[in-house]
Amino acid sequence: MNFLKLEDPDRSLDYCAIGKRIRFYRKSKGYTQEKLAELVNISPTHMSHIETGSTKLSLECFAALSEVLGVKADDLLHDQEETQEDIRAEIIELLENSPVKRLRVYYDMLTALDLSLTRNMTPPAFSGQNCNNRSAP
Repeated sequence: MNFLKLEDPDRSLDYCAIGKRIRFYRKSKGYTQEKLAELVNISPTHMSHIETGSTKLSLECFAALSEVLGVKADDLLHDQEETQEDIRAEIIELLENSPVKRLRVYYDMLTALDLSLTRNMTPPAFSGQNCNNRSAP
């Protein structure tokens, strides 16, 4: 069996990237660091250290953050790259199960969104970024 060795640098967790993803999802929920820290029962200082990657977080804390932020643990661990096919399959499933009136609303909404979107609303990729360039919370 091939076991993960903790000293293997290619297989270790990137706490800086995890912290940046946590910050991204926290801000998208409209939480301050203080509010999120309160919701997961940690100090605001510890929350800041998690987001900057300057400390490791416990599995219990990680699970609480995932739950409170409403994201899968995998979304906090890794940058997610959905394929166009994945998204199309989800849309097709939604459309196949919708009545005609709802389809019209979807069409109208998509047309309006297509005209107004100026950027992709997915979280940026954080892996491999230098953690020494810390930004304010």
